[in-house]
Amino acid sequence: MLRALLIALVLANLAVWAWRQPTVAHALGLPGPDSQRDPERLTRQINPQAVRVVHGAASAPVAAASAAAPASAAAETGCLQAGPLSDAALAPALAQLQALGLKEGQWQDRRAESGGRWAVVMGPYKTPELLQKKQQELKGLKIAADELVNHPRLSPGLSLGQFGSPAEAQARLAQVNRQGAHSARVEVLVPARVEHLLRASPLSAEQLSRLSGANDGPRWQACDAAP
Repeated sequence: MLRALLIALVLANLAVWAWRQPTVAHALGLPGPDSQRDPERLTRQINPQAVRVVHGAASAPVAAASAAAPASAAAETGCLQAGPLSDAALAPALAQLQALGLKEGQWQDRRAESGGRWAVVMGPYKTPELLQKKQQELKGLKIAADELVNHPRLSPGLSLGQFGSPAEAQARLAQVNRQGAHSARVEVLVPARVEHLLRASPLSAEQLSRLSGANDGPRWQACDAAP
């Protein structure tokens, strides 16, 4: 029994000695004590030349994304509009746009006229007799006419028709001229109301914030969907 134990200890010592000798371990097909060192590991890698150690690469995309976020926000564009504005309110609104650095061409002024009234008239006449005489003449020409009253500039006079646009009034004037009312003319009864719809685009995020938050001047709001 003691003999067998002694033989086992001797064999174990021989095995340890052989493992510590790289040449002997390699000849016996055993892993040597240096097998876990870097040169040994590299010899067992497939295409070790393709392996590259990069320091700090994981943080680079995060840093790049963080730096790009403010630039992306600053590049946002939008559209704001103000109106309807009168002629008097248009100038302050344009001054706001110019203060933001916008140039002509970066906004649109959509101008519209509404509420005007035009008439084909004759007169005024100095006496009621002259007014009545003209009424009889127009009746003979088969031209309908109504008396104009309480108008500071045209009363007492005659209206041969009232219209919502200058083009309609001019068409009526041409008609009564052909019928013989050659002294008729077109006059403005109610001046047209001029309105402006001001649209500014494109605007950066900063310009959007400054314009929509302005305390003076017209109120700016998001543009309608229609261009």
